[in-house]
Amino acid sequence: MALNDRDLFPPGRRLLAMECLALAEEAVKHAEANPECTKHVYRSQHPWKNEEMWLVRRATDGEWKMHVDCAGFVRNVLETTLKRPFTAALSDRSFMRAKDFCYFFEHLPSVCVGKDDGRNDRSASSCWCRIYDLRTILPGDIIAYRHKGLAAAGSTFMEATSVYNLFKALKVKQIFDAEAKIQRDGVVHRNIAEDEAVREWADSMLHTLAEIGIESLTSLRERIEDDDVKNLLLCNKVEISILKEAMQSRAHDTGHVMFAAGLAEKIEENKWRVPVYQSTASSVKHPGVQHGYRTFTLSERGQWLWEGDTNILGVPDEVFAGRFLL
Repeated sequence: MALNDRDLFPPGRRLLAMECLALAEEAVKHAEANPECTKHVYRSQHPWKNEEMWLVRRATDGEWKMHVDCAGFVRNVLETTLKRPFTAALSDRSFMRAKDFCYFFEHLPSVCVGKDDGRNDRSASSCWCRIYDLRTILPGDIIAYRHKGLAAAGSTFMEATSVYNLFKALKVKQIFDAEAKIQRDGVVHRNIAEDEAVREWADSMLHTLAEIGIESLTSLRERIEDDDVKNLLLCNKVEISILKEAMQSRAHDTGHVMFAAGLAEKIEENKWRVPVYQSTASSVKHPGVQHGYRTFTLSERGQWLWEGDTNILGVPDEVFAGRFLL
């Protein structure tokens, strides 16, 4: 997109987007004045383990509680403003994580393609557009990056805690890829990890491997090159290269997502810094909701990257951005 694309979507035409930005800013100010009200907490896939908490009392002087991770902050700001769940793209959870925001933005058009009230997940692309050039970023836009890999939604696999969870993630990836291909918008709209076929296949692989003496991740790693193990896996349509990535991953998150709080500033050749509103555990401030900065690099191939970390493939994280047009 050209550098003057800011003029295509003036803030005055983005009332809901500006409401999101106003709430994010208010949350950050409240958290920085009262750091005890915020924590960086990952949302569990199991409701009984969930420690995420979002309680904002904008109209009163009541207590605020913002116990959220990065995606939890963005999700709750959107959901508070829209007054309904925001699940525009899903993969292996019933809620959106950083990688799901990336996948959603990756499949958006660069211009608005229709009209919508923003409350229909299935037509979400009609009230969002993708921002290809971070130099055109506007306050209120959402920026996300993911640890690139071969898991569902294009991210790296999370660190496996058991053989069952390892094969569950592999089956989710298989179903996700097949389902994404047949969707009109290229995006999956359900939590595939809840599919009964995932549980059945993971259970089957668990029992099949146990019959040849593999009952732990350690024993699977040790015997992955054995012919009998390879033949068994290939017969069950398991790609060995994908399995090896899943076994090697030590990732504990899928990436990062945040609101742009201002315009991008060039700090050196091909590097631009953006002020952001976010929830993060990596900060010299209190962990949780806060104002900060993120520096992004424009590669020779025209791709925006975040170089603060490298993924299991040894490459920087991919960056995507989206703009809410309502």
